[in-house]
Amino acid sequence: MNQATESSESLISLILSGGVASTIIMLLLLLFLIITFYVGIERFLTYRSVLKELYGEDSAMINELTHRAKLVYDKTNSSEKTEKALEQMAGGYVFELERNTSILATFSGAAPMLGFLGTVIGMILAFREMAVSSGQAEIASLAGGIYTAMITTVGGLIVGILSYIAYNQLAVVLARITKRLEDLSNELLDSLES
Repeated sequence: MNQATESSESLISLILSGGVASTIIMLLLLLFLIITFYVGIERFLTYRSVLKELYGEDSAMINELTHRAKLVYDKTNSSEKTEKALEQMAGGYVFELERNTSILATFSGAAPMLGFLGTVIGMILAFREMAVSSGQAEIASLAGGIYTAMITTVGGLIVGILSYIAYNQLAVVLARITKRLEDLSNELLDSLES
């Protein structure tokens, strides 16, 4: 227990020892990471329940699609208009399911750039130290700037990679949902026309 406390304290002290710029960047990256986990898990659970519903028996979503399709078909007696109505309904479902996933796409690009900003700031600090010491700076005095550069780069890459993976995995599941909605729409149209 004591060792775990020491390692968490050392991680926090490492982040804080990079200076104000490093601390601000790392706090932003931590916020990005928390949001990434929240959105990723929330959307995954939502997608999973939608898939279960779309493949389940006596599904409320399928019943609603069927009911609306029958209403449109009975009213218009046109399979083209019914197909358009089904596409609009499915498009509405998919649009709602895509909610917040763009955050993951944004973070997958913004987090590494934020880490790169920390890298540039860290290098500026290191070179400033060299300039102040007329090129006679000791490695210990340069370490703070180099450390800032490395820690923010790693943080940015970690958040960017996790966001990228989450976004792409959700996109795959959403494609399965979209395909299932298309298949259901085609089945409904076939049953209405027969």
